[in-house]
Amino acid sequence: MPYVVSNASATSSSYNIFPILISSSQLAFGADVFFLSSVYEAGLPTPAKMPDSGEGVCKLDEYRGANHWKGLIPSATEPRVWDEGFRSFLLKYGMLNHVVYDVFIKGEDEVKSEETGLRGRSRFGDKLTAFSEKGLRFNYVNKKGEQKQEYDFTDDYTIVANLVCSPESFFSAEDNWFGFIGLSKDEKELVIVFRGTETTKEWIENATLFMEQLDGEPPESGLALLLNRNTLMVHSGFQQLYREKADHFPSPKDKIYEVIEAFKNDNKVSIEKVTVVGHSLGAAMAQHCAVDLAHSRVLGDVPILGLGWAGPKGGNAALAAWVAKQPNLRILRVRVPIDFVTNVPPDWMWSMTAGGYKHMGTEITLDNTHLHKAGVVKSDDGNSPNHNLQQYLHNIDPTRDVALMNKVGTVIPDDYCRKHGISPSWHSLTFPRTIYS
Repeated sequence: MPYVVSNASATSSSYNIFPILISSSQLAFGADVFFLSSVYEAGLPTPAKMPDSGEGVCKLDEYRGANHWKGLIPSATEPRVWDEGFRSFLLKYGMLNHVVYDVFIKGEDEVKSEETGLRGRSRFGDKLTAFSEKGLRFNYVNKKGEQKQEYDFTDDYTIVANLVCSPESFFSAEDNWFGFIGLSKDEKELVIVFRGTETTKEWIENATLFMEQLDGEPPESGLALLLNRNTLMVHSGFQQLYREKADHFPSPKDKIYEVIEAFKNDNKVSIEKVTVVGHSLGAAMAQHCAVDLAHSRVLGDVPILGLGWAGPKGGNAALAAWVAKQPNLRILRVRVPIDFVTNVPPDWMWSMTAGGYKHMGTEITLDNTHLHKAGVVKSDDGNSPNHNLQQYLHNIDPTRDVALMNKVGTVIPDDYCRKHGISPSWHSLTFPRTIYS
C-alpha cells in the first residue's frame, strides 16, 4: 500500500517561521541525514518552493515520509533552502512533545500521590477533559509583562488516555506518568506522546545494555539466538518499560492497544494515520512503539510515523533493515551529534552476536555549534544543554524566544540570563508563568 495518508493541506498558517540552509550525507544502512547549518553565520535566505511530489502524494504525506523524505534531503554539494512546511511540521510535533514536560510533576522518591497513586504524575491527574482544555496550550509572561504563547493545540487534539510506566531497580518499582494518547479533532490521527527520563529508576532502566527479541517474533534461545544476526533484537530495558504493568495501571503497550481496539469499534472514528513522538528515553519509546504497532499489524496498513528527538539506539542492524522495508512505517530521528545520548549504546555492543546496536530510519542532524558561539547555550555544563528539547527546537527555528530554552532547565549561560532577566527553570505550575524572578 502506498504511504499516503490524506489530501489535506500541509500546515497551518499559524506556524510562520524562517528558512535555514542545509546539506546532507548518508549514514550506514541507508539512513538519510539532514545537516542544518548556522543561520547566525549564513543569514536568513529566501524560502524555496518544493518541487511537485507526484500524483497521489500531498505535501503532508511527504513530511510524514511517503517518499522517504526525498526532495526534502538537500544535495551535499548544492545545499538549498529547507522547505518551510517541513520545518513547521517538525516544530508542531516538537512542541506537542514538550507538553509532557510542561504538565509533569516529578514528585519525591518513594512517595506516591494520594490522588493518583503515582510518584511522577500529570498535574491534571485523570481529568482528561481539563488536560485537553488547559494542558494543550502554553502561555507565559515575558520581562516586559507581555502575554506570549508558545503553542495551542486545543483545537487540534483531545486527550483520550494517560500512559503509566513502572521502572524497576533493586527489586523495587515505582509508577510514573509517562505520556498521553490523543485523537485529532477530525478523529483521523492518533498521537502517542512519551516524555524523557525524570527519575533514578528510569535512568537505571536506560542503562541496561542487553538485547532481547522483539515481542511477537518466533522465539529463539541459547546459541541460536546469540548467533543469528537476522533476528530482530531490541534494547531490553526499553521493551520492558513498554510492556510491563504497574500495580494498578496497564502497561503503556496495553493501554495503547486498548485505545486502538476501542476506536476500531467506534463508527465515528476512522484512524488514517498514527504519529508517535518522544524525546530522549521517550524517543526510544516512540521508535519502539511505532515498530511494535507496525510489526503486530494491529492497525493493518495505516501509516505509522515514529518521530524521536535526541534518542538513543533501540535495536540491532537486522531491526534497522526490517524498518527500512516496511511500506507503512517511517522512523524519523532528530539529533545533535555532540548530544551524548544519541550516540549510545555503542555500535560495538553485541556486534559479535546480534550484529550490534544501530540507529534505525532517517536522521536529521542539527549542528548546534552556532548556538554555543552565539552565547545562548552553555558550553561548560556537561551534556544537559545539548540534550534539552527546547534547544533542539530553537536550533530548528532561531526566531523562537530564547527564554524558552530555560523553561525546564538551565540551558542559557548565566551572564546572558542576568543581562536579559531570564530565570533558570522558570516554568511554574502556577499562572501566569513568567520568565523572570
